[in-house]
Amino acid sequence: LYPSIDLELDKTNFENKKIFNMYVKKNRDDLLILPRFDSITKKSIVEIKSLNSFETIHKYSPKINQIHNENPNREYLLKDHNEKRFLIFNPLLLDDGSIVFHGNGSQLIKIDTCSNLIWQTDEIFFHHSLNINHDNNFWVPGKKELGNDLINNAKKQTDSITLVSNNGDILLNRSILEIFTENQLDIFLLTNDITNENPYYLNDIEPVNFKSKIWEMGDLFLSLKHINSVIQYRPKTNKIINILFGLKNPDRIVFFDNKEKKVKKIYYEELYLQHDVDIIEDGVISIFNNSNYNVSSSIKFNFKNMELEKIFENSYIKHKIKTKSQGLSEFLNDGSLLIEEQNSGRLLLLSSTGQLEWEFINKDDNEKIYALSWARINTDKKLNIFDKRC
Repeated sequence: LYPSIDLELDKTNFENKKIFNMYVKKNRDDLLILPRFDSITKKSIVEIKSLNSFETIHKYSPKINQIHNENPNREYLLKDHNEKRFLIFNPLLLDDGSIVFHGNGSQLIKIDTCSNLIWQTDEIFFHHSLNINHDNNFWVPGKKELGNDLINNAKKQTDSITLVSNNGDILLNRSILEIFTENQLDIFLLTNDITNENPYYLNDIEPVNFKSKIWEMGDLFLSLKHINSVIQYRPKTNKIINILFGLKNPDRIVFFDNKEKKVKKIYYEELYLQHDVDIIEDGVISIFNNSNYNVSSSIKFNFKNMELEKIFENSYIKHKIKTKSQGLSEFLNDGSLLIEEQNSGRLLLLSSTGQLEWEFINKDDNEKIYALSWARINTDKKLNIFDKRC
């Protein structure tokens, strides 16, 4: 799961391509937050790149082992998440140039523009996505102990939704099992097409930061990979509002209204081991569908008219975009789409018409491919936050 200097990702035929390939030049003012394992320094770094030129504007290179040494869980962290194995995951760029991140199974860390430690947590090990809410706090998947397992008398852990303050304090930690049980839907965790013994596997928390007729500010969209489900959840009432879940044989996506306890619509499309649910606009979400077939896909769902459609399906096929695990897709304001093909170390940008604008392959001169770890686009950050000399 974690990179080392000996790890190569999927053997994909990128030998005839450069590391960065520009196909369509378009002026863009946005910033790319690019976390990747660097083949030269043999560690995970974060680069801030201009989408206009792909020039590196700033780089973060924290001293991970030094940070771990200040943590009470240092023994575990230095063994399983040392600097050669640590992946800076889904870093979030803040207004002052600091970033917050974790190592997909580590503590949550905040560093300044010069990569100096500001704070780190020690209570919970975090994983997958990291997003900011309307109160400038962070939603991130975590873990929660639920007492002893009756079979082997070991501590039982399940994935949880965790809210962390901008100072690193844990504000809420609620397990997926608790959420489903209190909504009288725990049977759903055992009857859906489970692909793994852990039905509580959470890989994304997307906060709703504005109110509409479809949702309330503070709602969350949760992606539960192993039960092929995306749920709309309201933390303040602990209520599940809606569920989209995928079934196999034949492929179907079911839209279930939990308030009415009613299936509203069934779509003969696939939802399988998905990652990364995003809010595109009022009442509309997108889902990165890893898929059980030859290519992955991006799905758009409209709650207002209950329409579901695949986006840029021909582009996914043409460019053979596929990642069995991990991966993401993020819509930009102009309708273009950033896609991370994590298993192959490739990042692509499709225009609003599905045309490939550029691709980045995280490889070295010997064609060895290294990991990407959940890039994102920033549209509202100013370049002067990087003026500080380090």
